[in-house]
Amino acid sequence: MRNFLFLPFLFLASASFGQTASKSAPFPGEYAVEGYLLQEDTLELTLLIDEADLAYIDVLTFSDNNTVAHRTIMPKDMMICGNGLLYLDNSSFRFRKNREVLILALKGGHMVQDQFSYKAKYRVEKLSDTSMLLIRKKVRRFDQKSEWADNPRLPATSAQERTPSGFAANAY
Repeated sequence: MRNFLFLPFLFLASASFGQTASKSAPFPGEYAVEGYLLQEDTLELTLLIDEADLAYIDVLTFSDNNTVAHRTIMPKDMMICGNGLLYLDNSSFRFRKNREVLILALKGGHMVQDQFSYKAKYRVEKLSDTSMLLIRKKVRRFDQKSEWADNPRLPATSAQERTPSGFAANAY
């Protein structure tokens, strides 16, 4: 009788062995970014429901394996040059719900202009099913390499004349 009672327990234990709890993304869906991702101290992200009326906006997707994907929505009736468009290569996030902290580690650049590695800590000020408000607390790393700096094909300018993006300040 004792072996008979042990068999159902053994069956249940073996059925759940090797299964892992499915981890879902803490922020499901795509989020439109209000403002410029790397420069704003306050970021407002809104769940993207309909992109038909949007003109030009960056969109982030937070996946369940802690990666961040990016795409840019551009007007369909307008031809836009790709120079300066934001792209992300290898980007990730870490969300600490108990501390209300989101850490973004972004690697990418702006087409033809620069490459960057950015890591910042944000306080999650507001979080709902359709939006989140992030307040940047600390930039841990922002390394930027300009595609324009030290290019022998460009007119010589001093370092003081260059803006942080690498463009000459007097170019416009």
